[in-house]
Amino acid sequence: MVDNNEYILECIGLKKYFGGVCALDNVDLRLRRCEILGIVGDNGAGKSTLIKIISGVLKKDGGEIYFEGKKVSINNPKDAMGLEIETVYQDLNLVDIQNASFNIFLGRELTYGGLLEYIRIPNDRKMLRNSLGLMDKLKINLG
Repeated sequence: MVDNNEYILECIGLKKYFGGVCALDNVDLRLRRCEILGIVGDNGAGKSTLIKIISGVLKKDGGEIYFEGKKVSINNPKDAMGLEIETVYQDLNLVDIQNASFNIFLGRELTYGGLLEYIRIPNDRKMLRNSLGLMDKLKINLG
């Protein structure tokens, strides 16, 4: 049983196979809130595979992942990002012709639908400008 207060992230019995090769065999990992954890090992030990499973890049073949005490399914990087789990890889793939802020938010661009939801304006394409209330019109002008 997972203690809701003790671990922010807990992986129990993770397994991953690549064909007939077992990359992870019943791996357990527990991370407390504000804890810094280093994962070390030889080449091919499964460090990157473990991180890619936690960050949604690879799917696990077995085991469970708990976040803040609740069992979660991380099927892709977007699922992981929803849990505020992201990976910074050691190979720095930056867009050299763009500035720092562009590179920081690359892949996290705000869509107009997301912006409208953030400022609490209904995203209805059929809604006419004349049907908007005064506060919605002010929000649009400020946006």
